[in-house]
Amino acid sequence: MTPEHVHDPLGAFARELSSGGIVTQVLERRAGGRVRAEAVGSTSVTVDAAIRDLLGCAANDVVAHRATRLMHGEVELSDADLWYLPSRLTPEINHALTVGDTPFGRAIQSLAPTRRTLLCERLWGGSFILRVRAVVLDGEGRALALVDERYLPVALGRVQT
Repeated sequence: MTPEHVHDPLGAFARELSSGGIVTQVLERRAGGRVRAEAVGSTSVTVDAAIRDLLGCAANDVVAHRATRLMHGEVELSDADLWYLPSRLTPEINHALTVGDTPFGRAIQSLAPTRRTLLCERLWGGSFILRVRAVVLDGEGRALALVDERYLPVALGRVQT
């Protein structure tokens, strides 16, 4: 474990999440095992112009919404809202996102994804300790999704070295 992880574990975690890689891999390394997505009740969500602008899509493009909890076993690590463009994903990826427990990061791995962090803020006075908002890009730099994630203290886990 590096001195940074000892003295500022939340800062180190935030930097890891904001480094541009797949968050699922960060959480699995920290949790020491597989992470799965658990769907949170379906909601009707309005996709406003700001979201469409971040995704680089037209007003008539379909934008899907997915609300999930990322779980390690029965332990919740985070919850997230995800707005994504099904037209920029393969039929197999779209299927994986609508059935089963595959996290978005694992589902899109074949697209060589990266993330561009828009917001990373510590949260005070509630259950969640960190909020991250990011645009997920494919290997060609096209926006695939906008994610808004909130992390619980247990997500810090232990850094596996």
